[in-house]
Amino acid sequence: MEKINYKLANKIKKHIRNSEHPLIIVISGVNGAGKTTLAFHLSNILEIKQRVSLGSIVKTLIVMNPKNKVISKMNNYFYPLSEVDIQKQALIISKATNSMIRKYYVGGVSCIIEGVQLLTRYLDKRCIQFHIKITDSKKYNKQLRNSDTRNPRHLSEKVFGNLLKVNDILNSEMNLPSVHILENSKSLTENINEVLRKLIINLNIK
Repeated sequence: MEKINYKLANKIKKHIRNSEHPLIIVISGVNGAGKTTLAFHLSNILEIKQRVSLGSIVKTLIVMNPKNKVISKMNNYFYPLSEVDIQKQALIISKATNSMIRKYYVGGVSCIIEGVQLLTRYLDKRCIQFHIKITDSKKYNKQLRNSDTRNPRHLSEKVFGNLLKVNDILNSEMNLPSVHILENSKSLTENINEVLRKLIINLNIK
C-alpha cells in the first residue's frame, strides 16, 4: 500500500519557507470529485494554513444576484450545464479568484484554492493548477452517495449524467501542458504523492 512521500513534502515545505514567492495551488474538478478532501490533506502535509473553497463565494454571488440565470446555476449540479454556461460562470468567478491570488501573492501568503469553475484560460498564471478528472464513474457515483453534503435520494441517473457531462467539458478545457491531471480512480494517497512530485518539478526543487 502506497504511503505519503513525506521526503518530498519536507523539501517543498523548506522551499516555501525560503522562497521569496508564496506557493499558490489551485484544484479544479466537477462537484464531488474530491477537491476539498485533497486540499484539506495537502494543507496539513505542506503546512499551508490558507485554504479557500469557492463554494462559499458562489453562494454569496447567488444571494446577491438572485435574478442572474448564469449565477443561479452555479454550485447546483441538478442543472444540465452547457459549455457556454461553464464558460460564463468561470469568467464571473475568475474575478474573485484572481483577486485572491494577487492578494496572497503580494502578501507572500501560500494558499490552496479549490472549486468547479476554475478554467485555466481565465486564471492568474502565478498559480499551479491541478485538475481531478473522473476516470472511474462507478467510484464517483459511490463518492457522491456517501458524501455528507449531498442527499443520495436526489442523485438520479439524470443528475449523475449531468455531472459527467460537466466533467467532460472541464476535461476538454484542462487539456493543457500547464494543468496537472489527477484521476479519481487513484487513491487519495496516490494523488497526494502525484501532486508532491509535480510540485517538485514545477518549483525546480533538487
